[in-house]
Amino acid sequence: KLLFFISLFLVDLPPLILFFDKITVMRVAECILLLIFFSFIFSRDYRLKSQIRRNEARILLFYLLLLLVYSIGLVNVVDLYSFIKSYEVPLFCVIFIFIAIKVIRNFTDIKACMMIIFVSEVIQILFQLAIFLFGENNILYTVINSKAKDFIFENIQRGRLYSENYSFILLPTLIFLFLYISSYRRKFLVLVFSGIIIGLSYVSNFRTYLLILSFMFTSSLFLFRKKITKTVFVVFFLFAALIIISDRFSVSLFKYSQFDRIINFEEVRDINPIYSRYKLIQRAYDMGTSNPLLGVGLGQFRYYENEVRKYYSSTNILFSEAFSNSHNFFFQAFAEGGFSALILVSLLTLFYIKMDLDIFLNSTSEFISTIIIAFWGIFIFSLFNPASPLRYSILLVLLRIIIIKLNYYLEKNTRLSTVN
Repeated sequence: KLLFFISLFLVDLPPLILFFDKITVMRVAECILLLIFFSFIFSRDYRLKSQIRRNEARILLFYLLLLLVYSIGLVNVVDLYSFIKSYEVPLFCVIFIFIAIKVIRNFTDIKACMMIIFVSEVIQILFQLAIFLFGENNILYTVINSKAKDFIFENIQRGRLYSENYSFILLPTLIFLFLYISSYRRKFLVLVFSGIIIGLSYVSNFRTYLLILSFMFTSSLFLFRKKITKTVFVVFFLFAALIIISDRFSVSLFKYSQFDRIINFEEVRDINPIYSRYKLIQRAYDMGTSNPLLGVGLGQFRYYENEVRKYYSSTNILFSEAFSNSHNFFFQAFAEGGFSALILVSLLTLFYIKMDLDIFLNSTSEFISTIIIAFWGIFIFSLFNPASPLRYSILLVLLRIIIIKLNYYLEKNTRLSTVN
């Protein structure tokens, strides 16, 4: 269990180097997960001791079938190296789901996972702040992976702040804490931390972040509508004020803001990302229909997008990675896995929707609802951006496992209280 929590912490850290340039904290986390997985496989006693419940088994089955589809799709693969590199994401998702189902067994484990997410995201925020304030003139540039370093530098050149940061998932829980904790000092700390998340997400100049923040904030206000008081109105005012301040700061720093990127369609830099997404999705559709059953193969998208590449003169690492993904979770699955993968991810999404609607309608816990909002917030990210990083996929499935485990725990307590 301790090894699992250590691996979870390492997965959610920035891409720090431990040994040489290739051995990062993520590689160490993968090794730990493999060690735990094989220890479970060869431990008969533990296998008998821990039973998998229905919803857990369904999710594991969906991901196993998706892994099988991508495995069979090897017959359509052009470049084996790209396939192997991309294959680690669905493979480690299956391994992680299996381990998480086995290890997370009670409410204490759920709290431990949430605390690890919180701490690691705080580290991510500090990492992002250091880049934001000091640029290349800080020690972090000597301890992060060279590929991540190139990504950060090239995004800064485009007037963006980038560190593969998903700290926005903490916002619903922070709103929950603000409303329910009694200490004014802690309320202030929650407000400050929320302000940093909102501010950094805004000045990052990623339009998707603004969409996700809006979704999470409005969903949280709807969830806590019965507790709407003067305090909540003050928080809403502070949120709006922070957005305005961040906008002015973004203008002074980057010479344009999020609102410019949303409403200004005269600048090439604001038009090209939207147009390229349209072309990438169009290409993904063409790839999927060219091999309807299994698609072009996992990791093969980059070899079929020459039509899109000509709209950019740059061939740097940032654009190379951008052209390796359709920037939409469903179209990417269709391109690389055909209708087989598309049907599976669509059914899985419908399963998630049904599960969450049942929880919203039947559960009295607002805490589990905040995690559901966080899950759909990070899911929205995959509709407009590449969902290829392993860190993103593991964070997504972890939130889902926490929702399932927490729901079982709440149902069990409800049954016990009814009996008593």
